[in-house]
Amino acid sequence: MAAASPPPQGFEVEMTEEALKKLITSRQSKLETNRSQIEPIWTSVAELVNIGLGDITNRGQSDKTFGDLGRKAFDGTAIGAAVLATSGIHGYHVSPSFPWFNYVMSREVLNKVPEIKEWLQAEEADVYSALNNSNFYSAMWDFIYNGFTVGSVAIYGEEDIETGRLVFECIHPREAYFEENKFGEVDVFHRKRKRTARQLVQKFGKDNLPEAVKYAYENDPFSEFELIHAVFPREEYDDRKKDAKNKKFASAWYLTGSSKVVSEGGYDEFPYKVWRYMRSGNTVYGLSPAILALCDIKGVNIISKTMLGAAQLFLDPPLNVPSDLMGKVQWKPRGLNPYDDHNKIVRPAQIGGTFPIGIDREEKVQAAIRERFHVDTFLMLANLENRGQMTAYQVSEMMGEKAAILGAELAPLNTQMDAILDLAYFILAAKNPENGGSINPRPDVLYELALEGDSFSPMYQGPLAQAQRRLFKTQGIQAAMEFAAPILQVFPQAADNIDADELLVEGLRSFNFPQKAIKPKDQVAAERQQRAETMAQENEKEDLMNAAPAIKTAVEADNAAGGALSGAIAQNAGGLING
Repeated sequence: MAAASPPPQGFEVEMTEEALKKLITSRQSKLETNRSQIEPIWTSVAELVNIGLGDITNRGQSDKTFGDLGRKAFDGTAIGAAVLATSGIHGYHVSPSFPWFNYVMSREVLNKVPEIKEWLQAEEADVYSALNNSNFYSAMWDFIYNGFTVGSVAIYGEEDIETGRLVFECIHPREAYFEENKFGEVDVFHRKRKRTARQLVQKFGKDNLPEAVKYAYENDPFSEFELIHAVFPREEYDDRKKDAKNKKFASAWYLTGSSKVVSEGGYDEFPYKVWRYMRSGNTVYGLSPAILALCDIKGVNIISKTMLGAAQLFLDPPLNVPSDLMGKVQWKPRGLNPYDDHNKIVRPAQIGGTFPIGIDREEKVQAAIRERFHVDTFLMLANLENRGQMTAYQVSEMMGEKAAILGAELAPLNTQMDAILDLAYFILAAKNPENGGSINPRPDVLYELALEGDSFSPMYQGPLAQAQRRLFKTQGIQAAMEFAAPILQVFPQAADNIDADELLVEGLRSFNFPQKAIKPKDQVAAERQQRAETMAQENEKEDLMNAAPAIKTAVEADNAAGGALSGAIAQNAGGLING
């Protein structure tokens, strides 16, 4: 928390460069020791599932070496399942093809105020525009893919000052080292990577770099240097100062080979957002479907390798060749193998031709791997035509049940999605300081109605999120109505306890019915009143028309009596008035 008052006289907020270097190097050593516990598992995942990661330990080959990719993988089930699961989450949860989130206030009553709703929609529009103008969606695919495979993944977001657009980068797991605070939130992050001399000059400027980098820039600009970006919370800082060294989170770029801090600054918002697919109790690093299925993945890989060898042996078997024909056999299409002795015939060795046990075992393990990645959930929408006579409601129920199961595992992703959207919003809002921390000016009514602590957050609107909400809302409504139906038959007056309008609106919202197509309650009430008044007028007109013949008969009778009837009526009316 920022200091509310200036630091005591003589207190140095800024850390000396030597102290900062010592802090970075000692922390890096500890972080590497902690991460070494899970690196063997990451290596297996990189070899068998996420083969594009290459060397994941940061101790071997260069980032740009791809010679061994896929060399140890003999079965592609896990690879395909991870890609499909990633595409499913990306396509059904965070896709540029549809509005996948909207902002809602923490207090429901504020969401019903037109001025506040319009302001939230304006905020959403600006965030959507910024994300569409950035590389957000491509970075998110890598982010989700690494989460499904490695289990721990970070994304970094900042503004490109030259273009004014947001830039996101999914951090390669080999570069990421982190630690969490007492609340289980990552607030210390070290990114250890290699950058060329040219890239270092572009980022930090030639004058801020050591002589070794300057020399390389002039003579070999593509030579690489190891760099650590350390971000961590500042214990003390003066929040009244607006310089980078007095921000909540410290940022330092440290060249390990030259032992030099080439840049020091800070962030108001932690820039690295870390998703752990599933937390493990004894490490800050997460588990993933690939890690949880690693036993089956390794097993089916061995089976597939063995089956591949057996198939190759069957299709290209060893040959029984007479010794005096060695080196003379042409075992190829249209090859010529002349012989004089009919007993000297080159024959393939007799081997088995079927492998039912191996195939059965392979298929069972592959199915278990696909289940671990929830492949059936993501294929459901694509396979609706195979559901026979099922209704759309039944299909919706099935999708909701699948999504509910998946939702528990994706809750940590949603938490980090909140944080990523907050980071994007924070960067955009910082461009307009006159708006008090918002992208657009806040409406006056928000200050009038809001209480301390009121805020807004994203609510996800993708098909997966909709399926989850729809399942719980519609199931609850349907079960309640089934319970109430026999009671209402016996006691119809009990229906007065049910707000039918609100019941319908809740059901429509669960199917993502457009909010703008749902009329406000006051408009509905006004239309009903107008309809009632119109009906009353029609009824009155109908009564007059029905009474017209009787009135005509009475008038004719009065005329025939010389006005005696009307005079009597007038006399009686006068008497009643005087009385």
